[in-house]
Amino acid sequence: MNRTVVLAFALIAASVNADSPATDLTDLNAIGGVEWRFADSVAESGPGEERSYLVTTGAYADFKLSVEFWVAAETNSGVFVRCTDPAEITALSCFEVNIWDEHSNQDFRTGSIVRLAKPTAHVDTVGQWNTVEIEVVGDLIVAVFNGVETARLRSGDRSAKGHVALQFGGGELVKFRNLRISPAD
Repeated sequence: MNRTVVLAFALIAASVNADSPATDLTDLNAIGGVEWRFADSVAESGPGEERSYLVTTGAYADFKLSVEFWVAAETNSGVFVRCTDPAEITALSCFEVNIWDEHSNQDFRTGSIVRLAKPTAHVDTVGQWNTVEIEVVGDLIVAVFNGVETARLRSGDRSAKGHVALQFGGGELVKFRNLRISPAD
Protein backbone atom coordinates (compact mmCIF):
# COMPACT_ATOMS: atom_id res chain seq x y z
CA MET A 1 0.00 0.00 0.00
CA ASN A 2 1.56 3.33 -1.09
CA ARG A 3 -0.79 5.77 0.56
CA THR A 4 -1.82 6.78 4.03
CA VAL A 5 -5.31 5.65 4.97
CA VAL A 6 -7.12 8.11 7.22
CA LEU A 7 -10.32 6.78 8.71
CA ALA A 8 -12.22 9.68 10.23
CA PHE A 9 -15.61 8.99 11.73
CA ALA A 10 -18.52 10.88 10.16
CA LEU A 11 -21.68 12.20 11.77
CA ILE A 12 -23.57 8.98 11.12
CA ALA A 13 -22.33 5.64 9.90
CA ALA A 14 -24.39 5.64 6.72
CA SER A 15 -23.03 8.89 5.28
CA VAL A 16 -19.73 10.50 4.40
CA ASN A 17 -19.05 13.96 5.80
CA ALA A 18 -17.64 15.98 2.86
CA ASP A 19 -15.97 18.45 5.24
CA SER A 20 -13.68 15.76 6.71
CA PRO A 21 -10.64 14.86 4.59
CA ALA A 22 -10.50 11.24 3.44
CA THR A 23 -13.55 10.21 5.45
CA ASP A 24 -14.47 6.69 4.44
CA LEU A 25 -16.57 4.60 6.79
CA THR A 26 -16.79 1.85 4.21
CA ASP A 27 -13.31 0.80 5.39
CA LEU A 28 -14.71 -0.25 8.78
CA ASN A 29 -17.17 -3.01 9.59
CA ALA A 30 -18.98 -3.06 12.94
CA ILE A 31 -19.28 -6.53 14.43
CA GLY A 32 -20.40 -7.76 17.83
CA GLY A 33 -23.21 -7.21 20.29
CA VAL A 34 -22.93 -3.52 21.26
CA GLU A 35 -23.88 -0.67 18.95
CA TRP A 36 -21.31 1.87 17.68
CA ARG A 37 -22.42 5.51 17.48
CA PHE A 38 -20.80 8.15 15.28
CA ALA A 39 -20.89 11.92 15.98
CA ASP A 40 -18.50 14.82 15.51
CA SER A 41 -15.79 12.59 13.98
CA VAL A 42 -15.85 10.27 17.02
CA ALA A 43 -16.91 6.61 17.16
CA GLU A 44 -18.13 5.42 20.56
CA SER A 45 -19.54 2.26 22.06
CA GLY A 46 -20.95 1.26 25.43
CA PRO A 47 -22.31 0.63 27.93
CA GLY A 48 -22.71 -3.11 27.78
CA GLU A 49 -21.13 -6.42 28.62
CA GLU A 50 -20.83 -7.87 25.12
CA ARG A 51 -17.84 -7.25 22.87
CA SER A 52 -18.02 -5.12 19.76
CA TYR A 53 -15.43 -4.12 17.15
CA LEU A 54 -14.79 -1.76 14.27
CA VAL A 55 -12.73 -3.79 11.77
CA THR A 56 -10.87 -2.69 8.64
CA THR A 57 -11.95 -4.32 5.39
CA GLY A 58 -8.34 -4.40 4.20
CA ALA A 59 -5.47 -6.41 5.65
CA TYR A 60 -2.08 -4.88 6.43
CA ALA A 61 1.44 -6.31 6.62
CA ASP A 62 4.02 -3.68 7.69
CA PHE A 63 2.42 -0.45 8.93
CA LYS A 64 2.21 2.36 11.45
CA LEU A 65 -1.08 3.02 13.20
CA SER A 66 -2.12 5.98 15.31
CA VAL A 67 -5.49 6.49 16.99
CA GLU A 68 -6.80 8.71 19.77
CA PHE A 69 -9.04 7.17 22.42
CA TRP A 70 -11.01 8.09 25.54
CA VAL A 71 -12.01 5.35 27.97
CA ALA A 72 -14.09 5.17 31.15
CA ALA A 73 -12.58 3.59 34.27
CA GLU A 74 -14.19 0.15 34.13
CA THR A 75 -14.10 -0.30 30.37
CA ASN A 76 -12.12 -2.98 28.56
CA SER A 77 -10.85 -1.85 25.18
CA GLY A 78 -7.94 -2.37 22.83
CA VAL A 79 -6.49 -2.18 19.37
CA PHE A 80 -6.07 -5.51 17.59
CA VAL A 81 -3.53 -5.88 14.77
CA ARG A 82 -2.79 -8.61 12.24
CA CYS A 83 -6.17 -10.27 12.76
CA THR A 84 -6.32 -13.31 10.51
CA ASP A 85 -10.13 -13.53 10.44
CA PRO A 86 -12.03 -10.19 10.35
CA ALA A 87 -15.20 -11.91 11.59
CA GLU A 88 -13.54 -13.52 14.65
CA ILE A 89 -11.51 -10.99 16.66
CA THR A 90 -9.69 -12.51 19.67
CA ALA A 91 -6.31 -12.21 21.39
CA LEU A 92 -5.54 -15.64 19.91
CA SER A 93 -6.26 -14.74 16.26
CA CYS A 94 -4.77 -11.22 16.55
CA PHE A 95 -2.25 -9.28 18.60
CA GLU A 96 -4.16 -7.19 21.17
CA VAL A 97 -2.62 -3.96 22.41
CA ASN A 98 -4.72 -3.53 25.54
CA ILE A 99 -6.51 -0.45 26.85
CA TRP A 100 -7.73 -1.31 30.35
CA ASP A 101 -6.04 0.52 33.23
CA GLU A 102 -7.99 -1.40 35.88
CA HIS A 103 -7.50 -4.92 34.51
CA SER A 104 -7.58 -7.43 37.39
CA ASN A 105 -4.25 -8.85 36.15
CA GLN A 106 -1.92 -5.85 35.78
CA ASP A 107 0.31 -7.90 33.44
CA PHE A 108 -2.50 -7.34 30.90
CA ARG A 109 -3.24 -3.67 31.73
CA THR A 110 -3.07 -0.73 29.32
CA GLY A 111 0.04 -0.91 27.17
CA SER A 112 0.48 -4.67 27.21
CA ILE A 113 0.23 -7.00 24.26
CA VAL A 114 -2.20 -9.41 25.85
CA ARG A 115 -0.72 -12.79 26.85
CA LEU A 116 2.54 -11.98 25.07
CA ALA A 117 4.22 -8.83 26.46
CA LYS A 118 3.73 -7.19 29.85
CA PRO A 119 3.71 -3.38 29.86
CA THR A 120 7.20 -1.97 30.38
CA ALA A 121 5.80 1.37 31.59
CA HIS A 122 2.73 2.37 33.59
CA VAL A 123 0.46 4.74 31.66
CA ASP A 124 -2.87 5.99 33.05
CA THR A 125 -5.50 6.71 30.40
CA VAL A 126 -8.91 6.87 32.12
CA GLY A 127 -11.15 9.88 31.51
CA GLN A 128 -8.92 11.76 29.07
CA TRP A 129 -8.02 11.75 25.39
CA ASN A 130 -4.90 9.66 24.70
CA THR A 131 -2.91 8.55 21.68
CA VAL A 132 -1.70 5.04 20.96
CA GLU A 133 0.80 4.43 18.19
CA ILE A 134 1.54 0.91 17.04
CA GLU A 135 4.28 0.01 14.59
CA VAL A 136 4.24 -3.44 13.01
CA VAL A 137 7.22 -4.36 10.83
CA GLY A 138 8.13 -7.95 10.03
CA ASP A 139 7.77 -9.82 13.32
CA LEU A 140 8.27 -6.69 15.50
CA ILE A 141 5.29 -5.01 17.20
CA VAL A 142 5.90 -1.83 19.23
CA ALA A 143 3.20 -0.04 21.25
CA VAL A 144 3.57 3.60 22.38
CA PHE A 145 0.98 5.31 24.61
CA ASN A 146 1.11 9.10 24.93
CA GLY A 147 4.74 9.08 23.74
CA VAL A 148 5.86 6.31 26.14
CA GLU A 149 6.87 2.91 24.78
CA THR A 150 4.91 0.29 26.72
CA ALA A 151 5.53 -2.97 24.84
CA ARG A 152 7.88 -4.50 22.29
CA LEU A 153 7.31 -8.00 20.94
CA ARG A 154 8.94 -10.31 18.42
CA SER A 155 5.98 -12.32 17.16
CA GLY A 156 7.83 -14.98 15.20
CA ASP A 157 5.92 -16.33 12.21
CA ARG A 158 2.48 -16.29 13.86
CA SER A 159 0.91 -13.81 11.42
CA ALA A 160 2.55 -11.67 8.75
CA LYS A 161 -0.56 -9.79 7.65
CA GLY A 162 -4.05 -9.07 8.93
CA HIS A 163 -6.88 -6.72 9.71
CA VAL A 164 -7.00 -3.98 12.36
CA ALA A 165 -9.85 -3.79 14.89
CA LEU A 166 -10.87 -1.24 17.53
CA GLN A 167 -12.54 -2.89 20.53
CA PHE A 168 -15.26 -2.20 23.02
CA GLY A 169 -14.81 -5.19 25.32
CA GLY A 170 -17.42 -4.39 27.94
CA GLY A 171 -17.97 -1.75 30.58
CA GLU A 172 -19.12 1.83 30.34
CA LEU A 173 -17.73 3.74 27.34
CA VAL A 174 -14.89 3.95 24.83
CA LYS A 175 -14.40 6.60 22.13
CA PHE A 176 -12.04 6.59 19.16
CA ARG A 177 -11.06 9.33 16.72
CA ASN A 178 -8.35 10.17 14.18
CA LEU A 179 -7.35 6.66 13.12
CA ARG A 180 -4.41 6.69 10.73
CA ILE A 181 -2.77 3.69 9.11
CA SER A 182 0.24 4.23 6.88
CA PRO A 183 3.00 2.08 5.41
CA ALA A 184 5.98 1.48 7.68
CA ASP A 185 9.22 3.21 6.69
